Amino acid sequence: MIKDNIGNVLKTLPDSTKLIAITKYRKDEEIQEVIDAGVLDLGENRVQELTAKMSRFSPSVRWHFVGHLQRNKVKDLVGRVHLIHSVDSLRLLRKIDQESAKAEVVTAILIQFNIAKEPQKYGFSTEDLSEVMAVLKTCDHVVLKGVMAMAPHTTDTAVQREVFRKLKEIYDRIISDYDLKNIAMDTLSMGMSNDYAIAVEEGSTAVRIGTKLFTGEEK
Repeated sequence: MIKDNIGNVLKTLPDSTKLIAITKYRKDEEIQEVIDAGVLDLGENRVQELTAKMSRFSPSVRWHFVGHLQRNKVKDLVGRVHLIHSVDSLRLLRKIDQESAKAEVVTAILIQFNIAKEPQKYGFSTEDLSEVMAVLKTCDHVVLKGVMAMAPHTTDTAVQREVFRKLKEIYDRIISDYDLKNIAMDTLSMGMSNDYAIAVEEGSTAVRIGTKLFTGEEK
């Protein structure tokens, strides 16, 4: 069933959009089915779960960290993950740069925005962009690959679309307005099981899908 679910999702995605399978709370055999189906980009939202799973699956898997990252856990990820999607504070950005310098690696990140300014979600406001970029300019061991956001969980597609459209505007603005050595923009991470189709229409290059792959549902 998982293979069929993946096939159904992939049919709806353009070649330019990467599928990231969110594996939180999933059994190893379920995750292996995803890998066997050819999906090698896997996402986790807890550091302990990610590092444990990393040791149990093929080294060809590209691990994405998509949850809220505490600064004291940064050292466990640098040099090990393909991409951190959820850089949501200046203190975290600086910490990733510091720990990456210690490990002598460059860490790929996305800046997370809270477009809808939901109090229960993390992320920068759109007004914070210039300050974020000023700090990024001082970071020698971080490369900015793009931006990430989550739309409100709602059946109002107009609200979802507006969030995705504003994130795309930020993505384009970074490309056009900032010429820094540590910017290599290619990832507009937006869209989950319940709203990824709209996100793709608005330009998403990476969708983070869990429930729909494992159960076929869009919750």
